[in-house]
Amino acid sequence: MAVLGVGLAVVAFYYYAVTVVAWWVPFAAGAVAGLAAMFGLRGLRSVLADVYGAVAAWLALFVFGLCAGAALLLWGNSAFADPGSVHQEMATVESKHSEEHQSGRYVRGHYVRSGRKYHTYHLKLRFDDGSVKDVQVQLAEYNRIRTGSKREYTLAKGAFGLPVIKR
Repeated sequence: MAVLGVGLAVVAFYYYAVTVVAWWVPFAAGAVAGLAAMFGLRGLRSVLADVYGAVAAWLALFVFGLCAGAALLLWGNSAFADPGSVHQEMATVESKHSEEHQSGRYVRGHYVRSGRKYHTYHLKLRFDDGSVKDVQVQLAEYNRIRTGSKREYTLAKGAFGLPVIKR
């Protein structure tokens, strides 16, 4: 269940990156699914409670439902987007920033940081409808873009009404 939950969280993060939506919308949908999982999966909850305890079982089911609900909402919105609603929309670059990260890897089950650093480059975009999205870009594009400039994006209306950035 933990591996499936982590996989669903990765799917949710991937599709969140291409969906123009506030962070709380998929979180709220996932929370509703988490509550449904807490109360709906009684048999699994009793097995988990016997092994890990009641609080851990409730928490595990809530987190699993949260990941599943957010992933299904964002994936379904993107996968079943209306192909007839594809349009071009201008976005203004409000700001740009870079983030420094440390690389690492797993060695015998432990995460070891190598000391190497890498950078990711982000643009904060404001679309014409007022929505704001943080987009990761390559270094060459980051250097070419100026704050206040406009970029054109191809958007489609998703199955649940949330705009999806088409690549």
